[in-house]
Amino acid sequence: MSRSHADILQQLVPVPWMLTDAERVAYGNALDRTKARFDLLQREMLPGTAVDLLPAWEGLYQVVPAAGASIEQRQRAVDAKFKAIGDIKKPYYVKLAAAMGYTIYIRSYITAMADWLCADDELIDDEPWTYLTSGVGLAGDTMAQENPVLPWIWEIVVVSSPVTPPSPGLEEVLLDLAPAHIQFNFTYL
Repeated sequence: MSRSHADILQQLVPVPWMLTDAERVAYGNALDRTKARFDLLQREMLPGTAVDLLPAWEGLYQVVPAAGASIEQRQRAVDAKFKAIGDIKKPYYVKLAAAMGYTIYIRSYITAMADWLCADDELIDDEPWTYLTSGVGLAGDTMAQENPVLPWIWEIVVVSSPVTPPSPGLEEVLLDLAPAHIQFNFTYL
């Protein structure tokens, strides 16, 4: 059990004429209250431990608690959003989907640039996905083809899913963490 601040003050100021017992107890009680308030504020600083400020954290991260969810469940939901910072690398999204039970790979496209295309090359045809430049699979394997177009579009190809496609849970999570300059298109095999 921790000692009170009055007891600590007694050890710090052992000379009776410096502090009377009443002053020592008053100062000690004030320090005890300050410490208790500090502990409360420290608990509320992070969403994983917040209780009083949990609704504010939920509002900040736009987490709608499930009906009847316990404080711990609500804390975990907000804490997951708090810790999910997103990334701009494809393996991050592949691993995130794998953790959710999905097998995906990502195809990306880049725009045509000077000296990349010949005069008779088509920029785009009826099936724009034929202009694949690279994709990263679950094992980190890469594929490459010619004629790059469209860098800001990533095609998320869902190979296997724990639920019947489409998978709004997967799409919602990935879209929420997507970089602002990338557009995700989902394809289900």
